[in-house]
Amino acid sequence: DREGMRVTTAEFFAQGAPRLRLAGPAAVRWRPRLQLEGLHLAEGGSSFKASAVGGESGRVEVSAREISSRWFEDFVPTAGPAWHLTLLALLGSWDRGPMKFSLSAGASLELGEGRTAAVMASARGDRGGMEIDALRVTEGDSTVVNALGHLPVTFMPGGAPWMVIAPDGPLRIDATVVPHAAFWQKLAAVSGVELQEPVAAAHLTGTWQRPEGTAQLKAARIVIDPKRVKQALPAIENLDVQLTGD
Repeated sequence: DREGMRVTTAEFFAQGAPRLRLAGPAAVRWRPRLQLEGLHLAEGGSSFKASAVGGESGRVEVSAREISSRWFEDFVPTAGPAWHLTLLALLGSWDRGPMKFSLSAGASLELGEGRTAAVMASARGDRGGMEIDALRVTEGDSTVVNALGHLPVTFMPGGAPWMVIAPDGPLRIDATVVPHAAFWQKLAAVSGVELQEPVAAAHLTGTWQRPEGTAQLKAARIVIDPKRVKQALPAIENLDVQLTGD
């Protein structure tokens, strides 16, 4: 009707099989403000839940598990390795200001030959900015990428712009990348970017407008597959970059 609609049946099929079905009635309202109630899609071990209230004051709650990128290949072309979302949990609320939120996510990337890499992220935010508690990539028992820190970024749902960066807000980033040979070889096969023995580390402080810190980048060889780009790019060997800036 003029205030909203009630959804009683919804099914999502991919690759000739049912992937998600509406578990119960859901409601979408656009008066007096945009609102989503009780959306719950599930099939087997996969699920997606969402509820939200828009406006100057509102909230959002989204959770998902066991969702594969291969389900969407017929709709959205994807580049790079296929991924499988194992866990997503987002809770957020706002009241005439920046959103206060917490986010946890986990996914696996297919590297071929039965190998996978695990990606885990955890972050939270409020009017003071976004805290990255963990951003980690592992392959087997080895941690390949690890990062944490603080960004002076806030999110304003319904605002324009919806993301605000405070130029004088504090910045803090610590990140490392280690030369895990098996991981980078498998990733090169699916992405077309060959990285041999990459080592990277960065430590940034200061503010967004006036950052300061150090960074290191080393690689025995960097090659981009000419079949993946329109113009051939030269290979880079024995890269060793040390940066100090303010």
